Amino acid sequence: MSASKRSEGPTGELLVFSLKPHLKPRDKTRLFRQWHGYTDRSNFGRYVYPRPGLLSEIPHVHLTRGAILVRSEDKGRVTRFLRPWARVQSRTVVLTKRDQQILHKDQA
Repeated sequence: MSASKRSEGPTGELLVFSLKPHLKPRDKTRLFRQWHGYTDRSNFGRYVYPRPGLLSEIPHVHLTRGAILVRSEDKGRVTRFLRPWARVQSRTVVLTKRDQQILHKDQA
């Protein structure tokens, strides 16, 4: 496949991140909750409140630990969120049909 063929099609952003080594366990918990969201329970579980995280609001494809695929317009928001806790690297990639469906389902 030639280079011009590979660069055709809709693109997205591949974000690869690794947590900084100095993070305390409470900071990791805070990051995880803000990233994925969590269920808040009060009065011994009588009341349940879902607390959304950043990934609840942004369409994404989870590839593996520390690697996600997001839309190009969401790259800045995700990168700004992760910077205090992690080293982040990004690359622009061509999306597969499945990735396009996931990332752009609200636009269809």
